[in-house]
Amino acid sequence: MHTVIADECIGCELCIAPCPVDCIELVDAPPAAPPLRERTIAARGQRARRNARLTREERADVAVSRPDLHALLAMAVRRAEKRSEETRAATRKSPPAGDGPRT
Repeated sequence: MHTVIADECIGCELCIAPCPVDCIELVDAPPAAPPLRERTIAARGQRARRNARLTREERADVAVSRPDLHALLAMAVRRAEKRSEETRAATRKSPPAGDGPRT
């Protein structure tokens, strides 16, 4: 049985050519997963950045919604004042119903 000692292999491929049964093949090893401590720290950092972004967005929404509410109320008041002025002007222009010319 042929065995390659993976801990001592440096990937130089010098063992491939002299192998008498041509059973050695050099394959790329999958990347090793980072240790649990590094993954935990990375996950905590991502969570902290996400929470900070959500807090910023929430504060921005609140800051935007308050002026919008005030602007909407001011616009509604202006419309109501304009309508009442138009109504007053229309009633001043029209003659009373019984005082028109007789035919």
